[in-house]
Amino acid sequence: MDTYSLDLLFQEPPAGDLTGPAVSEVRVKTCSRNGDDVLLTPQCVTLVELEYQIDRLHKELDAIKTRAQTEYARFSF
Repeated sequence: MDTYSLDLLFQEPPAGDLTGPAVSEVRVKTCSRNGDDVLLTPQCVTLVELEYQIDRLHKELDAIKTRAQTEYARFSF
């Protein structure tokens, strides 16, 4: 699943380095700002719209979790 707002940053351990762990983070791909606030959804004027945006973010996080599980499985010993 392609993600719109969020993404996985996955850094593999250096080649041949068994002591260095893989490192991952979730990054914000796109957002808007309102002053100092980072906004992950567009403005919603109804509860239905807000619920849709929250469900979309959940799906993105689930997709990122699945991708991270796959990436980490490659480095399990």
